[in-house]
Parts: sequence; structure tokens; C-alpha cells
Amino acid sequence: MFQIFIKVKKSYLGILAICLCTTQVSKLSAQVYIEYGDGAYPVDICGCEVGSTPLNNQFVDPYSMAADPDGNVYYMDLIGIVKIDAVTGNTNLVAVLPPDFLPICMVYGADGLIYTSASLNGSVNETLIAVNPITGTYTVLGELPAGFYFQGDLFFYQGQLYGLLSDINGLSVMMQIPIGNPGGATVVHTFPGLSGLVGGISVIYNGVETVFILGYNEATGESALFQVDMMTGVATVFCPGIALSLIHI
Repeated sequence: MFQIFIKVKKSYLGILAICLCTTQVSKLSAQVYIEYGDGAYPVDICGCEVGSTPLNNQFVDPYSMAADPDGNVYYMDLIGIVKIDAVTGNTNLVAVLPPDFLPICMVYGADGLIYTSASLNGSVNETLIAVNPITGTYTVLGELPAGFYFQGDLFFYQGQLYGLLSDINGLSVMMQIPIGNPGGATVVHTFPGLSGLVGGISVIYNGVETVFILGYNEATGESALFQVDMMTGVATVFCPGIALSLIHI
């Protein structure tokens, strides 16, 4: 699986992050990373370049990653969720997941919980789970509507949870997912002509909360980072040529 995540600075959302865009025209609130097989690599969105030095090399092929407001990084494997301390770099297993849980994506919420989704207990539907990284406990919140399958990320936008999925016909969609009622999730945007929507983030760009997604443009035959107008659902190429074949979990 592919994913984008952000590690942000505590003054505006986490640590060890810098503003990528320093011009008066373009300013980004957080350092963005793209997950690769041996770590997470920084992305200069304004320059549309992927850095060569990973954030941390303590993990190999995690299924998903997220960061909390203090800059601690969490990654998920088949055993559970591991925390990398922002100050010491030490790792600690904070939650063990069910043995039949195949993790797909994760995001750290403002309520201190980690939200993740996967097929669970043999169900063909995606199941939303909330994990408490302090106690290690998890709560099954419910299944998403039938016929939708995660391609990539969960992310928050204006306090609401969203996910990038495909429908039964393979159409890429964005769904708004009520945390208290995942079965009530609804499609808010569709992306015909885009496939493999493997990453999604919401960051402050030019002073406005902005959504970016990573996917494959079937018309041009190349992958790209797209900026999404959340009112209209129009996805505009922002950084062309970011190869999905190099960004995997």
C-alpha cells in the first residue's frame, strides 16, 4: 500500500518540520513525507521533489504511518502499532491488533485516538477501528458501506474524517466517514480518470486548509500529486511525475 503522511511542528501541529515554501506566495504549514519501503522521505511540495534522506530507518515496509501533535511517529505492521519517540527515537509497541486484522491505513485524530481501517473477522466490508495509543485498547466502530474498498489514506479535513476508496466498478472516490456511524459513510467526490489514489493529506497551504491526493492520471499515463477543490471535487495536478512505483508499503 502507498501512503502520504505529515509530521508537523508542535507550534502549529508537530516537530522536526519546517515550512517547505518560503516565498510570500506559497507557504505550507507542515513537512510532508511519502512512505517508501525503508522509511519516510520528505517531499518539497513547492519544488515537487522527494528528498533522499529518510525520516527514520527503524522501520521496514510498514503498512501505514501517522504522527501526533508532539511529533511522535506511529507505524503499523502485522503485529500492531509502534510508536517512535520524537525526542529519544526509541520504539515502543503501543497496541496489538487482532490476528485477523489486515491494516490498510491510519490517521491520528485530534481526540488522541488513531483511526485505522481493514477487513476484519472475514468481513468483505471495510471496518473502521479506533486505537488508544496510551492504553493499547481498540474499539471496533463499525463497517463501511458494502462495495467500497480502500485504495489508500484516511485523513481529516475541517474536523471530519475522509477516506480514499474505490467502488465495486473500480471508480476512485472520496468518502466522508462519520466516526460514530461508519455505515453512514457517503461519497462526496468521484475521480474518473484517476486510479490508485494511495495518499491523502490535509495541510495549511497559503493560509487555507487544503487537501492533496497522490494518484495515477490515466490520461497522461503518469502519477502525480493533485490539489483537490473540496467544494467541487476537481483534482488539479500540483506536482507531476511523482512515481508511485517508488512510493510503496
